[in-house]
Amino acid sequence: MKVYRLAIGVITFLILVHGPNLFALDPVHKLSPAEKKKTLDFLYSLQNQDGGFVISKNAKGGSNLRATTAACRAIHYFGGEVPHIEKVREFLSSCFHSEVGAFSDQPNGKIDVIVTAVGMLAIVDAKMETKQFKTKGVDYLIKNASEWEQIRMVGAAFEALKEFPAKPIERWVNQLNQDKNQFGGWGTEELQARETGGRVAFFLRLNQSMKEVERIKQLKIITEGQQSDGGWIKEKNKGSDLESCYRVVRALYLMKQLPKSPDQLKQFIHSCRNQDGGYGIQPGLPSTASGTYFAGVISYWLEHLENKTKVENKN
Repeated sequence: MKVYRLAIGVITFLILVHGPNLFALDPVHKLSPAEKKKTLDFLYSLQNQDGGFVISKNAKGGSNLRATTAACRAIHYFGGEVPHIEKVREFLSSCFHSEVGAFSDQPNGKIDVIVTAVGMLAIVDAKMETKQFKTKGVDYLIKNASEWEQIRMVGAAFEALKEFPAKPIERWVNQLNQDKNQFGGWGTEELQARETGGRVAFFLRLNQSMKEVERIKQLKIITEGQQSDGGWIKEKNKGSDLESCYRVVRALYLMKQLPKSPDQLKQFIHSCRNQDGGYGIQPGLPSTASGTYFAGVISYWLEHLENKTKVENKN
């Protein structure tokens, strides 16, 4: 009788906490080979005859560099091979403006700092010879990156290119450190997990050391920013999104720390999956190459962190 009453009490508590969603909660979902194939088929369907990709099935305007980079990366994390890789390389090269060392999102388009950084990531991913792109490209990025989002992406490009110019990095680090909030992180109190995660990842990608006291503060901000749905937010009262999760979990991966609730994060990722095998940025949104990339890479990081934790616990 006591056991029965205890069980009833636990169930009552769970219903009070989760309400009608209690019995809708799925166990942590691990993709089957058939589900992975469906995801790869979705990604393959985004490729055009020029070798480039579009961001979604209904996208207009032709192939673009950012969608191509996201799709190729997603294909990798879901265990596939990029089709027609030579045509992909040709498309990437067609977006490069050799006279200035910058990329545009489409051939003969307008050059841009963030797109150029993404282009550098793409040529490394595609295993292209980087010298012709780096010669002027690194200087272009150094001279033109000034705002945070530009600096963040340039940091990613420099990590991929294995280029670590000391003076620009020092300038950007000092600039970012001046913007810290009262808690030792960045951004407004409600949204600081995303903003702090992005900056921590930037520092660690460029081999910048962190004081232990700062590391503890920033890790606390990041982990405590996880929402009840398992993700992290970009805008207050707008719900979690995979892009914010990507920024935060990249920082956690580089810090070698699991989030507070890995299983809830996995459930959130799965809630963004659609019938076509792709992933939207948020639950219920259409599948995109970028959403699918975020889902794949976050799942990869989580698996590595969990395996590391299991090994440590055995020892």
